[in-house]
Amino acid sequence: MLRVFFFLLITITFVKAQTIEFTGNVEGEDDLDQIHVINKTTKAYGITNVAGDFKILAKLNDTIVFSSILYQKKEIVVNPTDVKNKHISIKMFSFINELDEVVIGRILTGNMMSDIKNMGNKKQITFADVGIPGYTGKPLTQSERRLKEASSLNPTVGGGIGGGGVGLQLNPLINAITGRTKELKNRVDIENRQNLLAKVKLKFINTFFEEYPLIEAKRNEFFLFCSEHQEFIQNCSGSDLKTLQFLANQHKVFLERIKQQ
Repeated sequence: MLRVFFFLLITITFVKAQTIEFTGNVEGEDDLDQIHVINKTTKAYGITNVAGDFKILAKLNDTIVFSSILYQKKEIVVNPTDVKNKHISIKMFSFINELDEVVIGRILTGNMMSDIKNMGNKKQITFADVGIPGYTGKPLTQSERRLKEASSLNPTVGGGIGGGGVGLQLNPLINAITGRTKELKNRVDIENRQNLLAKVKLKFINTFFEEYPLIEAKRNEFFLFCSEHQEFIQNCSGSDLKTLQFLANQHKVFLERIKQQ
């Protein structure tokens, strides 16, 4: 009898300690792609695909956190039924931002012909309407426009190298010699890093430090430390999973840096 008891005890302990790969599915009314699935107990993590499916390593009694900027955060504890099925299914609820009713512009009557007249809107004229070429891509920032102008080698009539006629503008050469082009490139790089840093903080600041603890007084310094990394833009401009991996790696480096201070 005692031998049977010890056998059962060892079996139960083994099952509790056994880490297995769970499949899972998230249901929700919004976009289901790239929802973070984090094992709060072991720091393992995964991410959902467009259908809300995911995989995660876990064991009995581990705490699994589901988070996304589109949904309210949800936590579950792995129970014996989950272990038996090796599957986790949850439903997440979207954030609801209630706004006061606002009336913009003219009040419409419901009569289509009358409303069209009252709107007073005119079709905006485009480059194509008047038959001239024009830039239709992403609008450039002020620094990007200045950099483009400073480094452009467009042909110009008169005043160029070699006297009259068509020559190359002197401005790009002067800018290169004086260092203005380099200065503008640095300014564009700084602006790009600052803009990307703001997006990263907005997306991760509510969940990252739950899994990777850091005192609140050091959190802004940590994000700034990450933004100064040479490959910050390369690693944080793609998928959330790649960004999370980059932040996790930098978290280790940052903690070592703090210890040496």
